[in-house]
Amino acid sequence: MYLYLWETGRSCPDIDTREKISETLEVELTWLLYGKPVPKDETEKRKATLVLVGGSAVLHISTRVLSAYTKKMMLAHIRKAGFHVLVRLILVPLDMIVLGAAILQLIDFLMGIKRPQNGVQKVGRVTTVCAAGVILFFVLPIIIFYASSLPSLPVIPVYHQISGFFFNMTYSSSWVYLFLGMAAWLFCPLKNPARPSEDDPLKP
Repeated sequence: MYLYLWETGRSCPDIDTREKISETLEVELTWLLYGKPVPKDETEKRKATLVLVGGSAVLHISTRVLSAYTKKMMLAHIRKAGFHVLVRLILVPLDMIVLGAAILQLIDFLMGIKRPQNGVQKVGRVTTVCAAGVILFFVLPIIIFYASSLPSLPVIPVYHQISGFFFNMTYSSSWVYLFLGMAAWLFCPLKNPARPSEDDPLKP
């Protein structure tokens, strides 16, 4: 009867009664007073999700607005084409990378994602870093060219062809960078998740 009155808010037990209830239920008294504490890892994950998803949204909107503006400038003044190309080569891929990481972060927060461990994670990390390095190696000279006043790039047959491939991919199919962002989130976490101890009462 007294428990029913407490649950419905019609009555409130004194501190001695709450201590007896906590001993009977084998829980901390603070749980009865303030509710079950939120695990530290859960709080950090919530903050990380808010920052990453919010930052991705701001970056995505800013990139789209800037891309549309520089494209309008390019159509009006051909000499301004370099600004639009730089947006397409730098901001749009960065936007896609952050968006890919934000998608997985949000899914992990809502449903949970088990990251690869040990050898698989190491191989994935090396592969992701190498892929990003290769793309940067072939696209960076083009970015420098459009950002400077160089009349033309030196033509190195094989390098020039591969650079053209990555340029077209970056400029016209930037969505592929979503997968790079997802791979970075999976294999290159900024912080390794802490493993709960054996006597952790919050361990599932």
